[in-house]
Amino acid sequence: MEIPVEADQRPHALAAALRHVVLASERWRLRVARTSLGVGATEMMAVATLGAEGSQTPSQLAARLQITTPSVSELIDRLERAGLAGRTPHPHDRRKTVVGLSQDGRRYARTVLARYADMIDRATRDLDDRTRDELAQVLGELGAALDGASGTLFPGT
Repeated sequence: MEIPVEADQRPHALAAALRHVVLASERWRLRVARTSLGVGATEMMAVATLGAEGSQTPSQLAARLQITTPSVSELIDRLERAGLAGRTPHPHDRRKTVVGLSQDGRRYARTVLARYADMIDRATRDLDDRTRDELAQVLGELGAALDGASGTLFPGT
């Protein structure tokens, strides 16, 4: 169904639609995190980040999750207690440690990703393949643009 939007309202309509998708997605992820492992959103985000990007130093993980160093230390402690991650010595710098997923953490990350893909598949089932491909392309480009703009509060500043 196509909803006509005035040109000057397109950015607002697009932002509202994207906000709706992001919030619905995050609510789903939080439900999965709580019901499947009894962890919270931050733990789930850390597992997803480590699963996608590999082992990181605590400071790298803190920067990626946009949390403080003390908060990331507590987060890693919780992940270790849950058996999802562990600290190991940095391979090149004895002063540092790296945090990576345990076997259970990797299995959990794969399971959540598979469930998420299944949920997206069900949600877009009525779209034809071309539209789904175009949607994936547009969302990928939008994600890359937002990642690139994340360091600035206002574009052009």
